[in-house]
Amino acid sequence: MKVKGLNKSSLKTKNMIRNEFAKMIKEKGEIRNISVTELVKNIDINRGTFYSHYNSLDDVAKEFQNEALDLFNEDISSLYDVNSFIDKINHFLKSNANLYSAILKADDPMMFMSRLKKIAYLKLIEISNNKCYYNKNFELNVSVFVDGIIGLYIKYFRDEINYSLDDINDYSKWLFKTMFTN
Repeated sequence: MKVKGLNKSSLKTKNMIRNEFAKMIKEKGEIRNISVTELVKNIDINRGTFYSHYNSLDDVAKEFQNEALDLFNEDISSLYDVNSFIDKINHFLKSNANLYSAILKADDPMMFMSRLKKIAYLKLIEISNNKCYYNKNFELNVSVFVDGIIGLYIKYFRDEINYSLDDINDYSKWLFKTMFTN
């Protein structure tokens, strides 16, 4: 964000930009189908006002992603149970499913999912180090598990599979138990 020390007016403008961006991405499906010109016209501000808050539409998307992942990371900090953690990921993605669906259908969603993978990987390592899951290939197994499950979420949000978020959630818990417990 470019504007420092937001006043009420700047905060209101920024929220208008973000809300219109979210609405437009839901309608148009991808960031590349949105223009700054159209966005500012829809909320009746000038381009300079937009650029005083953001360098590009990608910056608006990144801000959404960063805020969501930061909140998610804070929310899971006190979890030490694999099932609760998997439920939390499911709830996190379901809570803004339309927005994530639009962002993940875009050409460049991988920054968001890469960060989510890293958070999930580190948290599963932390949770599992306190349990009896650890073995010689444990970290490699966790990496494969996380990559596979995140891949399912991406396919879900891109409408490439016919499973629900709850199906993926239940499968994730079953797969973790199958892979990591005796």
